Amino acid sequence: MMPKIPRLSQFRSKCMSVSVTECPFASTISKNKTLLEQPTHNKKQESIRTSDEIPGPKGLYDVPFIGTALQFKPFSEHSIQNVFRLFTSYNKRYGPIVRARMGADHTVYLFDPDDIETVFRNDKKHPSRIELPLTKVHQKRTGTPLALGTLQEDEWRKRRRPLRNLVQRLQYISKYVPSLSTIADDFVDKLEDKEEFNNAFDQLMEFTSEGVGYLCFQRRLGHIDKTCSCSKSELLKHTTVYLKHLGEQFFRLPLYKLFRTPIYNSFANSYQFIYNFTKREIEHFKQISRDSQGNEQCSGGNEQCSGGNEQCSLIGSLLKDGTLSEAEICTSLVDIFVGGIDSTASAMTFLMFHLAQNPDKQERLYEEVKQFNDQEITSEILQQIPYLKACLKESFRLVYPVPGGTIRVLDKDIDIKGYRINQGTQVMLCYGTSCLNEQYIKYPESFIPERWLREEKDIVNPFIHLPFGYGPRNCLGQRFAEYQIYTLMIKIFGKYEVSFPSGKDSIPYRYTAFPLPTESVTFDIRKR
Repeated sequence: MMPKIPRLSQFRSKCMSVSVTECPFASTISKNKTLLEQPTHNKKQESIRTSDEIPGPKGLYDVPFIGTALQFKPFSEHSIQNVFRLFTSYNKRYGPIVRARMGADHTVYLFDPDDIETVFRNDKKHPSRIELPLTKVHQKRTGTPLALGTLQEDEWRKRRRPLRNLVQRLQYISKYVPSLSTIADDFVDKLEDKEEFNNAFDQLMEFTSEGVGYLCFQRRLGHIDKTCSCSKSELLKHTTVYLKHLGEQFFRLPLYKLFRTPIYNSFANSYQFIYNFTKREIEHFKQISRDSQGNEQCSGGNEQCSGGNEQCSLIGSLLKDGTLSEAEICTSLVDIFVGGIDSTASAMTFLMFHLAQNPDKQERLYEEVKQFNDQEITSEILQQIPYLKACLKESFRLVYPVPGGTIRVLDKDIDIKGYRINQGTQVMLCYGTSCLNEQYIKYPESFIPERWLREEKDIVNPFIHLPFGYGPRNCLGQRFAEYQIYTLMIKIFGKYEVSFPSGKDSIPYRYTAFPLPTESVTFDIRKR
């Protein structure tokens, strides 16, 4: 059975997560704390136990690969698509710190936000993450550059720096808001004279791919067009398949390392389709640039580059910068493009659901955004919507953006709960369970955006809920994803009253890399 979003009074704890630093709607994390505020070693050395003594599944469950397989169907009630339920069961059975097999290695799972903070505060300048095995095998066989999330140390820093200097800068991303507003208007026009918003998730994917496509390639892809071509539909299809395998690779027997399995072939086929599409877009951009020499135009559209590298398109800026090879630029654009489609569409689908199920919250949101509905959305307007930001953060809390949690590979020994976790250990930071645990947050099963408003906010450890993560290895596309969500939600909720069809009170969903509905989602809409 796939998990469902029940009525909010029936919510059950789940565990998922991801990573980012400055979230405009996130709780402020004190910058006055020193990096090593919590000691890495307990002074009472004799009381420290080894990591082998951490509670967790033992016996056959501790055998490499076999132990992981036994945790899932048909040997248990858990599935790879619902892996967060397995992590939740760890927390309930063994407590706030658990050690269990993930493939060949052991992983330590942390559920206490204070312990999560300890790990983050002890991060080195360039934290390490576990390798993506399926991605790495594919790279070795094809010679394409590794995805950003797979790189470590200097390679990671070199690849991320030029991207970070653009897509994580508020000044840079703000320049895309008027274009996002136009794309949002085109999307909302499709709802005109309709009483139902059918197949909402797939339609929202059209919007997000149009927006992130404009960021990456500086041109409209035409996905919102009613005459969307087959090749464009194929692009979204391959994106979903690629992300499915990306999310499941840690929990499958890695036979693809020995030979090309059906899973490997499916992954490689979808990745190659997206890579080739991106490569063609780069060539198209270069041709447009050659044709427009002597002009100040920086893209294939009508927008002009008003001067300065940071004000040009992302693709143009990366080519001009010269730090990355063209192949690395192509891979980086693939990362941003595919990472911003399903994830953002999913976030909007569940946000709309939570607001539909809570009409009082929706009404408060309407009062906030109705004044902006007929305007072109600007970055200044996006600074005036605190309740919408709180609604998004609360929706993320109830359906976390990714399964599992943020994973770190420790570069030093750290003492947690009386156990010494050794350097090189994989540690999963499970905020998704913590933020649904009444030990750490009040009324965890209820949708209460007010809990995140500055004037009404409860005192909560900020490390309990980091939907985009924390630290240097944060979500690179956070700002753009938020701006996409805010812009479209202003347009929809400023114009329509949204409800869920009578007799339905949940959205069945499963996890790939992100939570995806398992059946078509429909909202009833009524023009205000």
